[in-house]
Amino acid sequence: MASVVFILGAGASSHTGAPIMRDFLAVAEKLLKIGQVNEYSDDFERVFEAIGKLQSIHSKFQLDLSNIEVIFNTLEMARIIGKFPNGDKEYIGKV
Repeated sequence: MASVVFILGAGASSHTGAPIMRDFLAVAEKLLKIGQVNEYSDDFERVFEAIGKLQSIHSKFQLDLSNIEVIFNTLEMARIIGKFPNGDKEYIGKV
């Protein structure tokens, strides 16, 4: 049995073009614009629309709107409390 263990972080595959958290949304937006998301384009557009709606509360909260984890956490909180800028519960569920 080998006594060496290699621990690789999430960025270990970034040299192959795999998106990392820092640029995940930028890559997703690029894929949407060039038509590479096929039947998921409505879902991608809905997420980017929600990010746009979060701009309206950005001055009241410190949100990193370029971080997919922050976006998903914010959407989860909106689902729990039932409120989202310019959106009802049905909208939150779709996003």
